[in-house]
Amino acid sequence: MNRQRALLIILSAMLFGGPRGAAFQDEWRLTTTDHFDITFRTIGTADLQRIARSAERAYQHVGAALMHELSLRPLIVVYQTRGDLDRAIASRSFPGNREHMLWALDTPAAEADGTFVHELTHVFAFDIVPVSVRRDLPGWLQEGLAEFERGEWTDADLGIVRGLLRTNTFPTLTAFPRADSDETTRLQRIVGHLAVDFLVARAGQDIVKPLLLSLRENVSSPIEAYLAAAELSAADFDRAFARYARDRFAA
Repeated sequence: MNRQRALLIILSAMLFGGPRGAAFQDEWRLTTTDHFDITFRTIGTADLQRIARSAERAYQHVGAALMHELSLRPLIVVYQTRGDLDRAIASRSFPGNREHMLWALDTPAAEADGTFVHELTHVFAFDIVPVSVRRDLPGWLQEGLAEFERGEWTDADLGIVRGLLRTNTFPTLTAFPRADSDETTRLQRIVGHLAVDFLVARAGQDIVKPLLLSLRENVSSPIEAYLAAAELSAADFDRAFARYARDRFAA
């Protein structure tokens, strides 16, 4: 089971066709923050305030990084437990019928906050890059950007990077394995994170928004858009990227 599925904390789901403010049924209640709507059945005041603060803090962080304001208001759907959240995913029964993010109250706060930043980054990126383009974006770039904005490197992820370097199996972005298993999906996320770190180290934090905008014009070759942002040829990039990884993470 891959990391995102195993966490089962927050899931960014794109639901089109339902109007904003679609009817909330049963005991679902609705409240708002500056940039989000939050729906829940039962929640304590302290938990609701913490979610609202975390969501708005994440919005300010990602919005500033990507120099963008969302054109929509995501709906945060709050469940009491991960089990409740899992059952909702399995049945695909979510209130509101609009773009939403799911939150389970029994998730440790630091873990939930980091994952929310990751998933909110996807929402921002999808708002910048049109739907006709985003389905062609490589998984390593989508996941790498989200992990970069989360800003965390776990010991487990570092172990994967060091293992690739130690065995000389560090992948190239132009020949990256397809995300057709939990292992390759995790590899795309980890190496994608490192690729965005590398890009920002070379070109500065402000390069991320121009990269996303350039993907609108270079949908046929997202790799070329990334390499142009890094100002490297494919051959030079592979060498420089592996050297960056060794210098930063080799134990």
